[in-house]
Amino acid sequence: MFFVALVGCSPGALAFKLNPCLRILTFSDTGLAQRAINGWNPCAAVPERLQSTVHEHMTLAAIYKYRGVPIQRGVAKGAEKAAINYMRERSWKVGNGPNHETFGLMFGTWWNDDPMMHLWGEWTDFGSGVKHLQRLFSGKAHISYAGGVAGCTVPADQHLAYASHFGKLQHLHFMTSLGRERPESERLETTIEDALAWIEFAYKVAIGEIAATAPLTHEDEQRLKMPSVARNLCLKDPRNVKVRSVFTRQGPSTSVNIEFRNRLTPDVALGSIFHLLQDSFSPAHACRVEMQSEGKAMAVLRRVFNYNEQDHKEHAAQDGYPARLTEYARTGVHRYANDPVATGAWLLRAVDDRMPWDQVRMELLSTIFKTEPSGQTHSTSACI
Repeated sequence: MFFVALVGCSPGALAFKLNPCLRILTFSDTGLAQRAINGWNPCAAVPERLQSTVHEHMTLAAIYKYRGVPIQRGVAKGAEKAAINYMRERSWKVGNGPNHETFGLMFGTWWNDDPMMHLWGEWTDFGSGVKHLQRLFSGKAHISYAGGVAGCTVPADQHLAYASHFGKLQHLHFMTSLGRERPESERLETTIEDALAWIEFAYKVAIGEIAATAPLTHEDEQRLKMPSVARNLCLKDPRNVKVRSVFTRQGPSTSVNIEFRNRLTPDVALGSIFHLLQDSFSPAHACRVEMQSEGKAMAVLRRVFNYNEQDHKEHAAQDGYPARLTEYARTGVHRYANDPVATGAWLLRAVDDRMPWDQVRMELLSTIFKTEPSGQTHSTSACI
């Protein structure tokens, strides 16, 4: 099989999902799924557990909810009720807001899992990216991993993707890097604050307050708990690192490519926020319990988990399509008022309105980051 020859390993042995090469999102009576743009795409042959485009479906739902338009039949075939090729979606805007690229938002939802952007390409480029990520998630420790440009290797303790899964950047997935010996309350509070620090940065990029062409300074990296981006791109001079260096792939230094990257950066930054918010609702990342707030059902945070303390296969098994997402796709009704689709649609409006960050922060703390009241943290309510 072409895929096996390309990546040099059995698809069943892969330890991460291949959703970035399945870029058509499908809707049918049996639920949500995905398929490849081309019939000869080998990614469709990998096990179902490695295919699910959960982040992409949540993001598309938020986009269409915000835009107030129904999902069209698109490129549906057979029993599919609708099928959206998000790579072919036209630029769109709401009112006087800025133009958005649906594929840019989708690329942003990949960023947290793959900040080196190895899986952005196609064919042999994509195959090389799979090899790089398989090395990262092999379960074996290595002294270095592939950086964001060809021929670049980065020590493990300085690698951006390693830090986001196993190190101090686990809050990009709404998880904690603190060990189980620390109080649950501290683990949760720290994760929320670290997540908000990242969201503030990405939000300001999304609204243009921080330009794609702005330099990313050492002080920025320290505040965001990021390893050196220059080191991850093997740049000799850190002063060459721009905000677009974080959110878009390196490429030819042509004016056309630079302008494309500058234009895409705000949507990718916003997509990275969507990923974080969506992960916070995964039972593999955090425990939420149901409660009523102002007459609405809310899923509030009780505790957060550390990836290094988990069984990684069990973690992956819990990261599939949640029933509430399938339910929303079928009925348009939110089981929880603070879910990632509702919050994502609200955030899109906030971006288009260029809402001040302080207001955005307050909204997030009162909705998707709302925590269980301290007096109830020992209740018998089960995690949803």
